[in-house]
Amino acid sequence: MKPFSAYANIVDAALHDYFPERVDEELRSGETAPLLYRAMRYSLLSGGKRVRGGLMLAVADMLRNDPARALPFAMAVEMIHASSLIHDDMPCVDDDILRRGQPTNHVVFGEGQALFAGDALLNMAYEVMLSQLCENAMVAAAEISRGVGRMLSGQCVDLTIEGAEVADGDETLLYIQENKTSAMFEYPLRAMGRLFSAAEGVVRDLGEYGRILGLLFQATDDILDVEGEEDLGKSLHKDAGSKKLTMISLYGLDGAKARAAAYAMKVKEIAAGFPGGAAFFAGFADQMMNRRK
Repeated sequence: MKPFSAYANIVDAALHDYFPERVDEELRSGETAPLLYRAMRYSLLSGGKRVRGGLMLAVADMLRNDPARALPFAMAVEMIHASSLIHDDMPCVDDDILRRGQPTNHVVFGEGQALFAGDALLNMAYEVMLSQLCENAMVAAAEISRGVGRMLSGQCVDLTIEGAEVADGDETLLYIQENKTSAMFEYPLRAMGRLFSAAEGVVRDLGEYGRILGLLFQATDDILDVEGEEDLGKSLHKDAGSKKLTMISLYGLDGAKARAAAYAMKVKEIAAGFPGGAAFFAGFADQMMNRRK
C-alpha cells in the first residue's frame, strides 16, 4: 500500500480538477452562479487533510480493487465534510471566524452565501456519487447518506446542550461524538466495502474501525483545542468559551489523553484483522494520535 499522503493527494488533485478556477463572471443558464462557485471552491480547496477521502482510497487498495472506482465517492465525502464545516462555523452554530488559517466562509462571502455554498456542496456530492454507473454505486451512496444523517443528529444534540448542565454526560458525549464525528468515518468506509462487494464481516469491521478512529480523531481535536499551537489554523480554546460538552470538560486533559490512547489501541486491534492492510491502518492510528493540527 502507498503512504497515506499519496491517497490524500490523489483526492485533493481530483477535487482541484473538478473545481478549476473560473475567471469568467458571466451568468450562463445551467451553470453554477460565479459567486456561489467561488464560495464553494473557497472552502473545499482550502487545504484540508483529506483524511476521510484518503482512507477510502486506501480501503479500495487493501481490498485489491481499483482506487479509481472509489475516487468519486472519496471526492463526495470531502464535499460533504466541507459543507458541514461551512455550516458549523456560521454564527447560528459555532460562530467561528477562522478555519484552516483563513477567514471562515461566512466572513468572506456573508452568511446567506455561506449557507448556499454548504447546501450546494452537499447537493453536488450526491450528484457525483449518483452519476457513477459502476456496480454497487447506489448501495455505497446509501451508506454515505446514512452517515450524513447521523452527523446531523450529532450536530443537533451538540448545539442543543451547549452551555447546559447535562446529567448523563458520558452517554450524551458518546452520542455526539459517535454521530457528529465518527459517522463520517464509519459509513464512508462501510461504503467502500459495499462498493467492492466485500463480505458482511469485512463491512462490519471497516465500519467499526471508522467508528473508533472517529472517536480518536475527536479526542485529539478536543486536546488540541487546549494544547494546540498558534498555527493550528483555527480558533483555540473555543470549546471552553462556548461551554461545550467535550472530553476536556468531562474528563479533564489527562483523562482525555488516556481515552485517546485507549481508542488508538482499539483501532490497532481492529486493523490487525485487515488482510493486507494491517500495518497501514494500525499506523494511521498513530498518525491521528500524534497529530498537531
